[in-house]
Amino acid sequence: MSAGRQGPSGSSTGSTRARALALIRKILEGFGSHPYFFIVRASGRASPPVEPYAHQVELLFRIAFRRPVRILVGDEIGLGKTVEAILAARMLVERDHASKVLILVPRILVNQWISELLRFGVRATELTRDNIEAKAREGFPDGWYIASIDLAKKDRYRGLIAGGNWDIVIVDEAHRVGLVRRKREKNQRYIFVEELSKKTDRSLILLSATPHRGFADDYMARLKLLDPYLTDSKELDNPEFYRLTRGSIVFRRGKQDVNEVYEQREIFKKARLVARVVIASDDEAQFDRELTSFLREKLLDYYEMVGEEQGALPLLLALIVKRASSSPYAALETLERILKKRGSAPSQGGLDSDAASIAEKYLGIGFEEYGEDDEDQEPDEAVNEFAQRCSTLLDDRDVERLKRIYGLAERIAREGDSRLRSAISIIREHLERGEKVVLFTEYRDTAIYIYKRIKEDPSIAGRAVLITSREVMAPGWRRDRRPDIEDIKSMLASGEISLIVSTDVASEGLNLQVANILIHYEPLWSPVKVEQRLGRVWRLGQERDVAAYTIFLSRESDRDILEVIYKKLIALGRALSLTRSAVGEEVVIDMGGEGYSSIPIEAGPGSGERYSEYRAIIRYIAGGRESLEEYINSIVNTLKVLKEQLSILGLSAATSKERVDGLFRDIGGLRGVDGYMSLKEIFRTSAMLAGFAVYERDNTVYAGDYVAKSHSDLYSYAEHIAENYGDNAGDDLYLVSSHQCGVRELHLYKVSVAIEGKSVYSESVGVAIYDSEEKKKVVRGAELLKLVADSLSPEHLVSAANKYEPSEAHKYLGERAKWGAKDAIWRAGSEIIDYIDKTERLGFANKHVEWVPRSIEQYQITSTYLGSIVYAGGRGGAGGAPPPAYVKGVEEEAMRAAMEYERRCGRIPEDVSMREHYDILSRDPRNGEVRYIEVKGRSGFDLEVELTEEEFKLAGKLGERYWLYIVYGIGSGSPRILSIRDPARSIEWREEVARRYRARLGD
Repeated sequence: MSAGRQGPSGSSTGSTRARALALIRKILEGFGSHPYFFIVRASGRASPPVEPYAHQVELLFRIAFRRPVRILVGDEIGLGKTVEAILAARMLVERDHASKVLILVPRILVNQWISELLRFGVRATELTRDNIEAKAREGFPDGWYIASIDLAKKDRYRGLIAGGNWDIVIVDEAHRVGLVRRKREKNQRYIFVEELSKKTDRSLILLSATPHRGFADDYMARLKLLDPYLTDSKELDNPEFYRLTRGSIVFRRGKQDVNEVYEQREIFKKARLVARVVIASDDEAQFDRELTSFLREKLLDYYEMVGEEQGALPLLLALIVKRASSSPYAALETLERILKKRGSAPSQGGLDSDAASIAEKYLGIGFEEYGEDDEDQEPDEAVNEFAQRCSTLLDDRDVERLKRIYGLAERIAREGDSRLRSAISIIREHLERGEKVVLFTEYRDTAIYIYKRIKEDPSIAGRAVLITSREVMAPGWRRDRRPDIEDIKSMLASGEISLIVSTDVASEGLNLQVANILIHYEPLWSPVKVEQRLGRVWRLGQERDVAAYTIFLSRESDRDILEVIYKKLIALGRALSLTRSAVGEEVVIDMGGEGYSSIPIEAGPGSGERYSEYRAIIRYIAGGRESLEEYINSIVNTLKVLKEQLSILGLSAATSKERVDGLFRDIGGLRGVDGYMSLKEIFRTSAMLAGFAVYERDNTVYAGDYVAKSHSDLYSYAEHIAENYGDNAGDDLYLVSSHQCGVRELHLYKVSVAIEGKSVYSESVGVAIYDSEEKKKVVRGAELLKLVADSLSPEHLVSAANKYEPSEAHKYLGERAKWGAKDAIWRAGSEIIDYIDKTERLGFANKHVEWVPRSIEQYQITSTYLGSIVYAGGRGGAGGAPPPAYVKGVEEEAMRAAMEYERRCGRIPEDVSMREHYDILSRDPRNGEVRYIEVKGRSGFDLEVELTEEEFKLAGKLGERYWLYIVYGIGSGSPRILSIRDPARSIEWREEVARRYRARLGD
């Protein structure tokens, strides 16, 4: 008889499979502190799950080998900076037992952060006026806290919050934490965060899509928050210093980097900005001419009397432009407040003072200032209230002209609004294609105006929801509470609704990648606002190409905005095309190009002014298209210079593909498709070993009750199966596999890294030995998981061995595993080590007393043996039987090796091969154990063995007292021993005609 595999269904017994699952469990546990697996585990509680994108894995991998973590994440909009910060903080909570986390954000983003934290099972406490003092008295109990930075910085609360014993501080929109440009003084946000940053062993994470706003001192001030050891020397503003910050304390990646470098697949779909020009009615054209003429005359008169200073009247005129371009209804609301509710004359100084803050808040660059220091609300009421107060600045002649303009707006609203008709046409077009649409407006009254008209269209009405700061109107909503953000997300994802009409303020927290069509209802004067809205749909998780529409009327002011703001500024550095169709003229801007999307919009060189909607609108009112063009040209020229500067700083240059590929090659390709496929193979093998039938359909893997759709599903289910169906014995594990992959042995280790005795990282590492003893390879990451999954699949799994020798090789191979991992650890940690070393040596910084590591020698790297997989060789016999003398020599060497092994183990062996149906009788004097050992010797690495009929019967009779020792590789000069207990039951045998029992471990 000879032993061999039964067939494709597998030859391994139940106990062997349980041992294989135990080894899989050990391997997965070995990856416990690996950033890729940390994301997979952390996202298991996230809904929807978080995919471990390569740029996020890279960030966690690079910060894993340092203490504290003080970084600026400057990724473009839509790359998931919020998720990265949450993952980084959670890693520190788990790894370093951090217990207090403080998150500071603009007021408008509080709800978005709370929603994202809930995805990860984190319930954060919002710090408000009502609870800050009480929480401070309690010492801010352990947990996560979130606060509006503009509330926290107030004198009443700043000291209380800064005095908290925070382990981690996260600051979103960190570009707002800096210097006041004209005065070069620290703003109040900066003073507050600076106080928090002084505790140099505290982790600090700054987030900003625009980390450098074109003002070197301002950027440097933020870097000093991260690194308080930096000197005040002017020499910091040089390329060498900025180079040192890249990849050490500053991380910046773009959508193009994600597609081409990190994932090497299309994660971010194409995005187009479509400017559609529709015919304006006669009333709309006349309204535009009369309004523009009135505003220009009024502004120029003001300039003659007062000069070109910012004041209440210029702001009033700019606000009228904004409201009039939004909708006729918005124009009516504001004009009515001016005409019919004229208040008593306020002090001019008071109005001018209010004008400055309103201009900064509502006519700045982006939406960040909305809602600060107030309840979140759209700018409608603040704008209208200011307009009413300013009405006393208008004389009777002005009032008469505004009455005529008011009448035109009334007629447009009543008889036909071309912009609204076009918007509804776009909505219908895309809903019919099964797409989902989001329409944004800045103003609540415009949103209500649009929604009322949409409700009149039966083909759209039942599929639309209105979201403003005061109301959420959802079709079919029957519950006794207002729908919240999570409700709207769920309804949009399920298809209950297909259209959202929303203001920017009300929909914060609604990252809407489920929708791929965006409509900017009114033309926007700020490219940043265009980008911010686009980033709500064009972000990680978006599965369709994105189109963002802006509707322009064929009238002078809209045309001028299109030609100057859109074609020159927004399209800067991007591909632009023009088309004409039945619906009108379209200008299409490809937003996926390099562009200048995240470069700060500053005014002309040396001007010291930031770009703002207010300045652009005022320039246009005063001098029309020519003046606006002059202003925008100065911005464009500055951006070109600034792009070169940012390239020097490392903030705009493309990420090095070679560097990123090297890092992921070092960690075994744990990213993208390779990472996913390795997890899938481990899950499939685990499920089959546990006896489940496994099949795959529509990118989902099914195994019994397990339904795996995501990375986290595959990982958690494989872990669950291995834990519940695996052998819980804590011994080292040895498996025999028939997988023909060129490897003879795979020895597995857990490699751990510690800094100052505290663990920071771990991974499972394999050392593969090939036919030649000299050929060894460290196998890691996805490559390791796939090799293990293939080797231990029921198709290839042959047996479990109780012992594998030579065990003395484990120590040496463990060192090999450590050094194989050390290369990648060095690559991950070298930037921060280089930064600390060179900033100190070049005089940029004082000694970083509490930062580690300062050298790679500070990493304590250890290896722990997990087990081995031994690969059976190919079928022998091709060269005929070896000479009897050679066979006898192999058998004698096998006996010698087996006898020596028994003695080393403390047992007393006796050679009984000449008188018994087994070879060695071995007794353990310590516990009385008796072993009946059959020894089989092999010159090579193939593991074919046979038992005589008497040997097989004896093995069955003696059961667990009978041992099979296979001594193989004798011809290599370095024999191995596999010891298998109770082989009659632990190996599947097959009877041959000659009635000898032969086992082929590896067929």
